[in-house]
Formats: sequence, structure tokens, C-alpha cells
Amino acid sequence: MSEDYLQAARRQEGNEARTFSQMEFDQCLCAIQTHLLTMCGRTLVSAGLPDPSQASSTLSDQPLARETNYDRAALLEQVRQQEPTLTDDQRSAYDAICDQVQASDGGLIFLDAPGGTGKTYVTNVLLAKVRSGGHVALAVASSGITATILAGGLTAHSTFALPLDLHRLEEPTCSIAKDSEKAALLREAVLIVWDECTMSYKHAFEAVDRTLRDLRSSNSLMGGVTVVMSGDFRQTLPIVPRGTSADEINACIKSSAFWRSVVKYTLTTNMRVLRSSDTNAGQFSAQLLKVGNGAIPVLPSGKIAVPSDLAQIAASQEDIVRIIYPDVADNFSIPLG
Repeated sequence: MSEDYLQAARRQEGNEARTFSQMEFDQCLCAIQTHLLTMCGRTLVSAGLPDPSQASSTLSDQPLARETNYDRAALLEQVRQQEPTLTDDQRSAYDAICDQVQASDGGLIFLDAPGGTGKTYVTNVLLAKVRSGGHVALAVASSGITATILAGGLTAHSTFALPLDLHRLEEPTCSIAKDSEKAALLREAVLIVWDECTMSYKHAFEAVDRTLRDLRSSNSLMGGVTVVMSGDFRQTLPIVPRGTSADEINACIKSSAFWRSVVKYTLTTNMRVLRSSDTNAGQFSAQLLKVGNGAIPVLPSGKIAVPSDLAQIAASQEDIVRIIYPDVADNFSIPLG
């Protein structure tokens, strides 16, 4: 990384003979510090690295400053361009959430979104809408991969300082001090979007509920913040080590006492099918939903028979390779493009 900064300095100064100075190392450390604090709330020292010797003007150590430092003009332009492209079901959920945020009523919303229905797209437009008004909107996800595709997204564990042994605790709480920067951020938030929530333990949401009530001095659900949970229960549920199916269901958010307070919106339009107008893609999507909804007959063994129109059945591993990679033995060495 420091070599990249050195090359940039050489180009800027027009001096190819320039050698390393402390400035390049400080720039490198500042960049690492920004990513560390953004991803997991850790400092350079806690990761075994030295602090930069020169002062940096970054906002990396101030979570609240980062969340209020968005380019509002760019966000307004994003909203102007993308709002008209929302489908009817997307727009219905989007408008309802915006109205709830504007009313400052708080509450829990679940966005039921099977794969391909544009959940991430709607979420990013929603975040842009709230942030363009100068408000704090937090985007978290149960997995790191999902967090990377949300605007300003972080993992739920890093944002809320959740315990790592949630499945063992009856009444966990988040490790956030009231006088910390993270606490100040959560007090200012008007919207929290939690993607892939179906993968998380119900104790995680209950811990966040207790923490927000405490930090915001409110007895309202989630401390009066509008929390949008999104995901698909047809996919992965919480994984309980050495647990049974009953344990997984009990760990699911639907088993929590506050689930009865959740307002549900459903996205049904498959965007991939809509944009491609592919009949086969539409049929495949419909069949997947039937599997997820339990509409496929279950065999005595507890398994399901894959419908013949859902997939092409291969007799062996060699057939799978041949179908997916035809003539691979002859074509593997041909360069792409």
C-alpha cells in the first residue's frame, strides 16, 4: 500500500527518483485505520499497528461524523433517478417506510423479499432518501458479504457490539457505553435497516431492543427507531450448533415475543424476469418459490423429488461437467475475449 502512495507522490511531483518518506507510511496507516474502524470498530493500536505520526483529517474515528458526511446533493440525484423505477410492490413498501420514518413513530417492519425481487435496490434508495434529508440511517447485515452491497453497510455484530455467544445467553445486551461515539450514533438514528435478518438469532434483536431503549431513554420498541428487517425465511435460518430443527425454529426471529408487533410487506415481482422477459426464467423462479413455500410433495424419506421442469437431471458427475462445460477438454486453453 505504501508503494502505491509513493508512486502517486512521484507522479504528482514529477520526480521518479523520490524515495519513501514518513508521509507515505502515515497515509497507509490512515487508510488501514479507516477500514478497521468502519468494519469492526477497532483502532490501529488494538490491531498491533502504530498510530500515524502525522495528524490526519479523516473522520474515521467518529462514527456519527461519518454517517452525517454524505454528499446530500448526490443522494438527492440518486433518489430522483431511482424512485420512478420502483415497481408497484417496491413503491408500496418504500412509501410506507418513508412515511413511518417521517412521522417518527418508530416500529418494526419486515420486508419479505425472495431472491431477485430487488430488495437491495429498494434498500439503497430508501437509505439515500433518509440520508439526503440530513438524517442518520444505518445499514447493517447479518453477513459481511451482504453488508458490502448496502450503501454504508456494516455487519450487525460490529454496529451493535453484539456478543458472539448469543445462542448461549438468555437475555444478552450489547456492549455499548452510554458516553461512547457509537451510543451517540444510535441515539441520532431515525432508521435502521437489517438485511438477511432471517439468519440471526432472535436474541440478537432482543439485545438490540434492550440496548436502544436504554441508550435512547425510551420504553418504545427499539427505542422508538424505525427498524426495517429484510430477508427470506425460505433461505437459511439461524444455525444452532448441534441443534435440532426445533432448536433452529426456536432461535428464529419469528419465535420472539416482539414478532407480533412487526408489520410485513412483501416483494413479489422478480426483477430478473421482468427485465429479461425470459419465460423460462419466470418458470424457474416460480418453481423455486414453490419449493420454498413447501408446495412440493414430501416423500416418506422426508426429502422432495425435484420436479422434472425445474432442472435437468444428470446421471453422474461426468454428465454434470459435460453439460455445464461442453468440450472443456478441447476449449480450456482458449483465451477469453
